[in-house]
Amino acid sequence: MKLSVNHKLEFQRMNLSKNLMNRHTPLRILPLLSLFTLALHAQELGQWSFADGAKDWTAINQATVSDVARRPGGKSLLIRQTKDEEANSAWLSPVLANPGKPVRVSLWSADNYDTQQDHSYAASFEIVPCTKDGTLTSSGGDWTYMPWEDKRQIPQFRHTLTREGLRWKHYAADKMAGAGEYFRVRLCWPKNLMQGECYITDIQVSVAGAALSGDTAAPVAAATTAATGRHALEISCAASGNLFYNDDPLRFEFLLYSTDGKPVETLTKPELHYAITDYEHFRIASGTLDFTSAAPLVIPQLAPAREHNLRLSALIPEAAAKEVGREFFLHTQLVADGKVLAEDTVTYAVVAPRQTDPKDLDKTRFIAFGDGTTFRDDNSKRPEPSVTAKMGVSMTQSWDYSGWRDSQPVKDGPITIARGPDFPKLVYCPNLEQIRGRVPTHPWGDMSKNAPDWALNDDASHPGCKGFEIDGYVKYIVAYVRANRHRIVQVVPSGLERSIDVRTLELQRKAYAAIKAEFPDLPVGMMTWGVPDNSGLVDLILKEKLYEVADFFDTHLYQSGVGWKESDRLAGELAKLGITRRMMSTEFANVGGTDQLEGSRSLITSMLDAHAHGMDRITYFLMYVNEAGSAPARQAVLRGEFPGDGFQWMQYVDRPRVADAISDTDWSRGTYGSDRRGASLMPMLKTTAYYNFVQAVECAEFKHVFKPTPRSIAYVYLRDGKTVCYVFQLEPNPPVTLALKTAVPYVMQDLYGRCDRITPDGTSLVVATQDPLVLLFEGEVPELSNPATAAAALSEMNGGLNLPVIARGASGTATLRLPPVFAAGKKVRVAATVDGTWPKLEPQTLEMTASEAKLELPIAIAANQATGSCTFTTRLYDGERLVSVLKQPIVVGEVLKAQVNGVPMTPTQDPAIAVTLTSLADEPRAGTVRIANRFFGSGITPEHYELPYNIGARGTAELRFPVPREQANLAVSYEMRAIVKDSSGFSLSSESEVSFQACVKTTTPIAIDGDLADWNLEKLLPTPYEKWYNGPRDLKEFSGRFYTRWDDKQVYFAAEITDNVPVVNGTETVVWNDDNIMFCLYPWGYQPGEPLNAGYYREHLGPLKDGKAMIYRVGNVPSGPANAAGTHIAVKRTATGWIYEWAYPQATVHPLSLKTGSAFRLSMSVWDQHKTEKKTEEDWGVHSWLTFSGFNSAVNAQPNLWRQFQMIE
Repeated sequence: MKLSVNHKLEFQRMNLSKNLMNRHTPLRILPLLSLFTLALHAQELGQWSFADGAKDWTAINQATVSDVARRPGGKSLLIRQTKDEEANSAWLSPVLANPGKPVRVSLWSADNYDTQQDHSYAASFEIVPCTKDGTLTSSGGDWTYMPWEDKRQIPQFRHTLTREGLRWKHYAADKMAGAGEYFRVRLCWPKNLMQGECYITDIQVSVAGAALSGDTAAPVAAATTAATGRHALEISCAASGNLFYNDDPLRFEFLLYSTDGKPVETLTKPELHYAITDYEHFRIASGTLDFTSAAPLVIPQLAPAREHNLRLSALIPEAAAKEVGREFFLHTQLVADGKVLAEDTVTYAVVAPRQTDPKDLDKTRFIAFGDGTTFRDDNSKRPEPSVTAKMGVSMTQSWDYSGWRDSQPVKDGPITIARGPDFPKLVYCPNLEQIRGRVPTHPWGDMSKNAPDWALNDDASHPGCKGFEIDGYVKYIVAYVRANRHRIVQVVPSGLERSIDVRTLELQRKAYAAIKAEFPDLPVGMMTWGVPDNSGLVDLILKEKLYEVADFFDTHLYQSGVGWKESDRLAGELAKLGITRRMMSTEFANVGGTDQLEGSRSLITSMLDAHAHGMDRITYFLMYVNEAGSAPARQAVLRGEFPGDGFQWMQYVDRPRVADAISDTDWSRGTYGSDRRGASLMPMLKTTAYYNFVQAVECAEFKHVFKPTPRSIAYVYLRDGKTVCYVFQLEPNPPVTLALKTAVPYVMQDLYGRCDRITPDGTSLVVATQDPLVLLFEGEVPELSNPATAAAALSEMNGGLNLPVIARGASGTATLRLPPVFAAGKKVRVAATVDGTWPKLEPQTLEMTASEAKLELPIAIAANQATGSCTFTTRLYDGERLVSVLKQPIVVGEVLKAQVNGVPMTPTQDPAIAVTLTSLADEPRAGTVRIANRFFGSGITPEHYELPYNIGARGTAELRFPVPREQANLAVSYEMRAIVKDSSGFSLSSESEVSFQACVKTTTPIAIDGDLADWNLEKLLPTPYEKWYNGPRDLKEFSGRFYTRWDDKQVYFAAEITDNVPVVNGTETVVWNDDNIMFCLYPWGYQPGEPLNAGYYREHLGPLKDGKAMIYRVGNVPSGPANAAGTHIAVKRTATGWIYEWAYPQATVHPLSLKTGSAFRLSMSVWDQHKTEKKTEEDWGVHSWLTFSGFNSAVNAQPNLWRQFQMIE
């Protein structure tokens, strides 16, 4: 039956009404639902869904028709470009008449790109003029790209999509059809470097009507010019790392140039208006600099050379801008004739590092990952300061791979080794043993490229690989130590990150004996990779008596949490022998997410945890955003998330350093690495967090750890006779106020480096939040140092400050309640503020009583105040003496808040997009909510989602927008944006990733036995895997799906995997490169913009050779269990593959709450090994894997990018 345009619309509306009547509508939804399909254009030129094939479309090269469909009954056009013969594949539409007006092309595509360098490589569509017979009369080039916009483009989230992982998205663009009478639509690859495929369907070509909204318009590639206007401003300085010593001038170079390459015109009264803030936008300083004296400057080293620049070198005079230990943001606008011509923002910090006394080198706790590149800064009293020196770190480490090959090319010839600098001191790690076992084709090089040719031999343990002569290598190691004994403080001679076999043991024993024979006081250690959690490795240490040939044990740790069970066991066994051995880590990082705030928190808290378990020297793995030598970032990362894999702590930014104070021979002296552009290193929040932590505990003695409350934790050190105490909460909870009983004065420093000096009478108050606070006492506090008295010295009190969420432009009341911690009758002056400028609060006086004293603080938030959370500080004074400081977050919200979530899809519940509105207004509100939708539509165009709302004073309302069941893909998520327009004129936009996964409560018991009959799978929808790495096979041989359920005691998971070659070698633990599942669970929900909570659970789970199965935990949240004790698992082999079934009692995944409405995020990789013979750590075997939410075996997993599951009845 052929429908007219009007008939089609009516038919769609009738079906839609019928569907809506059958769907549950939340009680809070309004009865009017304005949901309709966008009308088809009156002048339609063509429409195709390809149910009957390509019809009049013409295939070019390897283009084909695919049965992959967006809607039931349809098909799609496929263009693929994965090998040379598929290059330039394209589709051409039938010949269409040129209407002489703009033409709108509307279509849906599902991309499956392996790589995409930028937008210009993606599949695209265009209009090409042609003759009546279809001959093209133009080469085209007006492409509209269909790019890979999924933000999971970092390596651990790449790989090929499964068919279930495809996601359809709508594109539309208006184009002119040229001067001729006819045209064709072309679907093509603009460049043949793209790898992947693209499916296209539901194409509509029509005369363009009203202008396209931003919801449906195809994206435009981001501008690549340095500035959007004719002028650009760049700020740099002479200080390496943008880190100034506190006694050096705060001098910056302000560089103005024209983006068109022409001279800068004469400016009228040019001025630089600057404002300095910190990470939380606290206002530090502001001022104006006269730019009229700016002088011309040529920068010939840039490519192309930049000849026309104006430079002003100026000092920032405000003392507040030089506070030590804080990350500052310098934002500057160039203003001329009352107009802003250009602006720039850079970060900087001020440092005053403590110098380690040489006699205390044995006490040092920190090793730098590198020595910190530098250049000469004649502004500084220390003209060649490295970043390492500025952090206050005295030691670095050296990975020596090919030093022997370079130093002794001839057998029995001299070993020539240069003497290194006195500073920094060195942990020497000759690392040739790590290379043993690499095949000649290894991308990082095998033994033949690192050891001298004369020293090579066949490695019996690794057929086809080369080994090396151990005795000669030991002589080289000793020679290197001899040449550099003045700086070497430790040696790790037998390699890093390698397995241990008989040759490794021989090397360790011979090297230890040789080094000790000549340098008996030099500590020599051994890498025991993974010892904190590896029972087999601890057994090996004890069996082989490695403690006799190692003064310390080294390991590398990249985990969300460390269990320490086995390292604690090792310490206990050695104690029985009267032996102690230090533990250290030459690579260490807490992993999870790219949020600067959480990264800074976990940097501190993970090292505190390590110190508490005897790991007393750590190299925290810290990298740059954009490595030196690579292209620098155009703009500095300011706040929030940063690009990269989670390890970044400084950023390499395209700001040429042009200061005259950068001296020496040429510009190359003023660079980092091999880059000759002179770009700038700049700090991030993690930079100052690391610096402050080093200043607090370097060379300090760790005393003990205790919990002042069940939710908080404190770590106590002693440094130079003074107590240092860190305190914070282990997981998200309301702030808890603690009473600190001591009269010793102390400085309280928060995560952002802000300091207050407190002189208590005998008791002061401290607030524990997720941000670590450090208390730096001016003397020893014996009560804190003693584990028997610490809990009484720092304990929870009833009271504190209760802060409401307040909308900007509104007012609220904070309530301060103080129990009798101060003497009755004492008058305490209360001064509360954020940064001293807002909110406007006059100091008040509170008289203490024998019971609770109470004070209400009226808080008014300005209408232009930024929303979000920041630190609110309440200071309590006794006269002029500061006796307590309460720091806790204040949340400034919009008068309306919109939260976008997916309504889970089950066999009995349809999916929907839910928008929850929360009002902070004291009066009712009304308006509309619209969803910007490019993903869902029962017809050929996206559904138009718009609903009205009414909300009572300080009330909530939920609006639901139905999604067609067949289009809700459980393998993926969708970026959705809600646009709220209130009748008052207020508007807001809220974005979120929406997914429809459910964890459905079971009403019957589930036994963990590998039999899924008790799961009632007919009441569940399976979750498919999203991506895969094919290895040598295809998805016909390797595929899978999984399920999840919960009850009041446990959360359950099950996976059905097709795998025709079982590979299981583990006897006591799961072998990570056998058949197994790598599983990560983030036990909270997450909303975009929130900082991630610390940690997640990460484990390997799978079968063992004896038919049993196990869960091997290698990461956890700080407040949760470090091992998988109490969990349950069964893995059963079937005729076609594996059935995995496992369960977590609530305590094993704390703090996941087992109740309706809770949420968690997960990432899963199913590993399929094909190589049946035994493998080594260096041999990954031959493998494939399926992934859901990314490849979580990568240590830089990011829970904010994982899929979210909602617990429902």
